[in-house]
Formats: sequence, C-alpha cells, structure tokens
Amino acid sequence: MSKDGRYLLSNISFKSPRLDLWDLNRKELIGRFRGHKQEHCIIRSCFGGINENLVVCGSEDSQIYIWNREKGDLLAKLEGHTSLVNAVHWSPVDPYLFASASDDQTVRIWGLEEME
Repeated sequence: MSKDGRYLLSNISFKSPRLDLWDLNRKELIGRFRGHKQEHCIIRSCFGGINENLVVCGSEDSQIYIWNREKGDLLAKLEGHTSLVNAVHWSPVDPYLFASASDDQTVRIWGLEEME
C-alpha cells in the first residue's frame, strides 16, 4: 500500500503473472505491470522513488523489475541475485535506495539514479 493509503499493489500469479495497481479512493483498477516471473512463490512488491512514482518487484528469474507507476513502462531490470528474489523494500528516508532479499541467502542494497 502507498504511504498515503490511496494505492494498493496486488500480485497475481494465476496463469499470467502481473501486478495490479488499485486506486482505493476510486475503487478501481488503474494499472497493470507485467514482465516478472511468478509461478510458485509469493513475491512482495512495493512503491518507491520520489512521490512513490515507481513500482518495484522481485521475480523468480532472479531479477528485479522497476516500472513507472503512472505510465506502466518498464524502466529497469536489475541483475545481481542468483536465485528467486522474493522481497523488496524501499528506504523510508532515501527515495533512491532500496533492498532486495533472495533465496540465494543474500540481501542486496541498491542505489538508483533518478527515474521517472
């Protein structure tokens, strides 16, 4: 859920993996993010960046996917883990920093330049 409580991300793994973006004020689906792999495990996603304008998600293909929240464009696919990335969490104080946790038994800290 976004910090302001307005937006919610839901991970869907049935048939075609995707993240759905819900506007809770309007009570409707407003976005959909695809590309990551999710068939067998729960994968946690989150909002991040300045004004939470990014959506970030781990993947069963050992990569991290970052999309523009409003446009839905895939901005980056980050490599660095050797196994399933099942959790990501953006820094609460730095809009350019987040962590990822993987079944390869590592936690990685990522620093990003400004993304739109």
